[in-house]
Amino acid sequence: MFSFIYNNKALSCLIIAVLLAVGATFKLTTGFLAGGFFIIAILLTGLIYSAKLTYFLAGTVYIFSLVSNLVYNVPRSQFIIQETTLALMFIFAAYTGSQVKKYIQQLTKHHKKITELNKDLILAFVNTMEAKNKYLCSHSLNVSFYARQIAEQMQLPPEECKKVCLAGLFHDIGKIGISETILDKAGRLTDSEWDLIKTHPEVGAKILKNIPTLREITDIIKYHHLYYNGKGYPDGPRKDDIPLGARIIAVADAFDAMTSKRPYSDARSIEEACEELKRCSGTQFDPDVVSAFLKSPLLKLPRQHADIRAETLT
Repeated sequence: MFSFIYNNKALSCLIIAVLLAVGATFKLTTGFLAGGFFIIAILLTGLIYSAKLTYFLAGTVYIFSLVSNLVYNVPRSQFIIQETTLALMFIFAAYTGSQVKKYIQQLTKHHKKITELNKDLILAFVNTMEAKNKYLCSHSLNVSFYARQIAEQMQLPPEECKKVCLAGLFHDIGKIGISETILDKAGRLTDSEWDLIKTHPEVGAKILKNIPTLREITDIIKYHHLYYNGKGYPDGPRKDDIPLGARIIAVADAFDAMTSKRPYSDARSIEEACEELKRCSGTQFDPDVVSAFLKSPLLKLPRQHADIRAETLT
């Protein structure tokens, strides 16, 4: 609520004006409660506007209070106590409001620096994957791009879209410890090699859970190979109990895998990949996610997403 008022200057100005008007009304009629409204107005001004304006308002309100007491012939002893108290309270309110505003600005500045640091950390991870395996990097970037498009098509909140997008970047981070000879193997994997591949979602989740800013996507990473009907790996929930982000990544991951040339398979056409998604809808994939994917505009875009890193992180 305060954030909305803080960022809406017109609304904050109106609220301050109402507080001053109510305070003035009380001052000119009963004389009670006026100071409270004035103090809140001064404090709010200090939080939102400049220190000069805040102290100017405090001085103006004090002069108004002083003149009104003189006009109404307030007894001398009561006059001195009231005005001294109000002066101190107005100064305190103005100072407090201005200092809190400075503190908020410092927090905002630090938050921006932390956000930039997080972006650098994410890009470092992506670069690490690229150094490990060229395909792994481009695949992660594509999946991230597709996942964001699906999330936006499903009209998820911006923060959820960003979370899914990040999960797309890191969904295969668990493969970083798997030998390239296995990842790039052209022939059929042995049972032991396949068992090793199947560990990558849980390994990836364990890697990310130690990074506070990425901890929220660990369940998406862990369950992105879990089928909608409960099959797949690792063992986990079924259907809508699977995190929505994981269900979105599953579709994005499968589409990019099918339409990309790999050492062990040729690329399918977009039409063939879409037909496969439809065929597996309700078993391997969430029908709602498949539907959103097929309706999204991304299928009309050229499949060149090598430079989406900046977009991914915004």
